[in-house]
Amino acid sequence: MIEAIASVSAMTPIENINTTTAPSHNTSPTSFMDFVSTQAEQLNQSVQASGAVVQQMALGENVSLHDAMIQMQQTQLHMQLAVEVRNRVMEAYQEVMRMQL
Repeated sequence: MIEAIASVSAMTPIENINTTTAPSHNTSPTSFMDFVSTQAEQLNQSVQASGAVVQQMALGENVSLHDAMIQMQQTQLHMQLAVEVRNRVMEAYQEVMRMQL
């Protein structure tokens, strides 16, 4: 049988929602090289974690397929972001090199 939809006011509010906020600006400036190095390290950790999950699945260990797919998709998104940032940096470099002084 079809059940009636409860009214919005009858729903319980969600507590402790993790919202992303703008990163706080540190007073100490970081170099672009430090930023790139940190992001490359995070990408490497993501790739390693994804590889570990795939290896656990291949060995028949108790790994949720859902969690494995989420981990692999996150790694794919990290990789796509890294490639796009690289492409943009290369385009900016080429544009600067084409400038005449």
